[in-house]
Amino acid sequence: MKLRVYAMGILLFFLPKVSFGYCVNFIDDNNNKIIINSIPKRIVSINPSITEILCEIGAKEYIKGITYYDRCLIKGATIVGGFLSPSIQKIKSISPDIIFYSKINKDILLDFKKSQAKMVMLNPEDLPSLYRTIKILSKIVNRESQGDKLIKNIKDDLSHIEKKTQHIPTKDRVRVIRIMGRNYVMTPGIGSFQNILISKAGAIPPKFQGQGKVVRVRKKDWIRFNPQVIYGCYGDKKIIEKIKKLPGWNEVDAIKNKKIFIYPCELTCRLSAHTGYFVSWLSSDIYRDEFLDKKYWEYKDHVISRKKLNIDLSYVKKVELIHSYLFDFKNKTLLITFNKPMDIISSLEGPRKNILYIGNHYTPPPCWGITHELGLNKSRKEIYHALSLNKKNTSMLFTGANMDNLCLAKKRYKKIAVYVFATAGVESNAMRMSRDTGSYYEPGTINIIIMTNVILTPRAMTRAIITATEAKSAVLNDLDIRSSYNPKKYQATGTGTDNIIVVQGDGKYRLDNAGGHSKLGELISKSVYEAVLNAIKKQNKIVKNRNIIKRLSERGISLYDIVYNNNIIVDYKKKLVLQKLEDILINPKYASFMDSILALSDEYEKGRLKDLFPIKMWGKEIASSICKKENIEIIPYVTTQHIPEIIKIGLNSLLSGIENSV
Repeated sequence: MKLRVYAMGILLFFLPKVSFGYCVNFIDDNNNKIIINSIPKRIVSINPSITEILCEIGAKEYIKGITYYDRCLIKGATIVGGFLSPSIQKIKSISPDIIFYSKINKDILLDFKKSQAKMVMLNPEDLPSLYRTIKILSKIVNRESQGDKLIKNIKDDLSHIEKKTQHIPTKDRVRVIRIMGRNYVMTPGIGSFQNILISKAGAIPPKFQGQGKVVRVRKKDWIRFNPQVIYGCYGDKKIIEKIKKLPGWNEVDAIKNKKIFIYPCELTCRLSAHTGYFVSWLSSDIYRDEFLDKKYWEYKDHVISRKKLNIDLSYVKKVELIHSYLFDFKNKTLLITFNKPMDIISSLEGPRKNILYIGNHYTPPPCWGITHELGLNKSRKEIYHALSLNKKNTSMLFTGANMDNLCLAKKRYKKIAVYVFATAGVESNAMRMSRDTGSYYEPGTINIIIMTNVILTPRAMTRAIITATEAKSAVLNDLDIRSSYNPKKYQATGTGTDNIIVVQGDGKYRLDNAGGHSKLGELISKSVYEAVLNAIKKQNKIVKNRNIIKRLSERGISLYDIVYNNNIIVDYKKKLVLQKLEDILINPKYASFMDSILALSDEYEKGRLKDLFPIKMWGKEIASSICKKENIEIIPYVTTQHIPEIIKIGLNSLLSGIENSV
């Protein structure tokens, strides 16, 4: 009997490893029957929608290959290029178990016909197919409970908006259009998911002639529809600015009333994990006045939950993360309660005495319009009332950066300790002081709270604000965060809505200096740097070593636009040229070249770099390296005025090398 068991053990060891009881089978969106007998441990996703869902349901550990355009930060994942034309070589080097692709890259099937990898097309184009996709993915990675929770969250968001807008008569429903296009105006066709989401937001989408993903908009149809709200993604800003200047086109209600909204591309351009969140945000912008009316609120203002955080300061009674319903949506608050009244200095409120509570309150995007209409004082009053706080002994900061992305940093030297809490969002309103013009933007905000285990004099408290500000700006500089106003030319120094609270503190020691030469100043600056750096990473998924295509995109430079709006490159070559361009920028040599070009461009714009000849010579070497030919002439493929001169040299060098190799 023992011999039989031993022999069975040896047999099982040499059999292919399978997950017993595990078997997933389904028909994918390319009508192929898929059977999966074990959990795939090496996933390549060239569909950003799928990547986002996998991350949301907790399957990051299995993802080994992603595109330039994915927002998830996945440690160790290989960039395989863009989703339009990924690198086959890079994908093969991963030896994937499964490859998720979409309709746009069906050609990839030919390259993996004989591969062991499962080829799966999941391409959700309406809400039922989104829910089905989440179900399938959660079964594949054995995360079914997380998948069910995600579906429920999306449905709950959509149901909430339906209830908030159901009282609006048909005649009062707002006409909304999503704008797309580069050279002329485009919009999603009848039955597109974008128009479905407009309807789910309680509004009326257009019904222009033409089915399909995208249709061209004729001027007469535009005027007849007369949109009251226009929205797009960051890539649609150019066409929207063009429409605003075109006679006839610019006479519609949306433009007259300045009802134009720009949202992140990952929300507008695909159905995925945050679709319900986007519909809530869109609806709140469309129906700002209606959402202010408490009569139609589903939830009364109240606290949902409290979670304690640990911090070792004698004068701190407790630190809590509070979830609450406010303005009919979920808000989140960091609340710090003191054992005794404290003096503080706040860049939002100035010096305050006898404070028992400080904190940082997150207002989600669906509430931004509401709080903007109410103003700071009324909004603060509502928030304090819901949290049972009193303005007399409370000082809060307010942010549009999610409190789930809060970061704490602690630094110590001998008997001095500094604690810093930070939230940070830098994508919507980053600006460079002394260069950019002041105007209202939605919250982005870097908020910082500084506490120590010593007593700070008023001098030290005010000086700490300068020290913290310099440390915050150092983070933005090191990350190359770009100005929202002029990203091609300027780095940002802040967001324009940043705020700091410094607490007087308590302890055996009393310190009077928080400047850069003091030990206290060093601890403050290092703590602020670490907390802000990590908060930006969590909120905006921005890290120092991000890929070069993302960095170009942050400057408003699209490789797709560079290639497809180029009259010098012949049409039949454009797809291949774009593929080659994305492909070579995976190569560290050419990525480093463009990284250097971006740095040199900043120096040139500051006036510190004068002679472009060495850079042009370097560009010729790079072009020759790409095509393996000598003495390549650099052709001015990129001539647009809005791209800085040195970046043109870099792009033209790459394109010249590619053109001589295809």
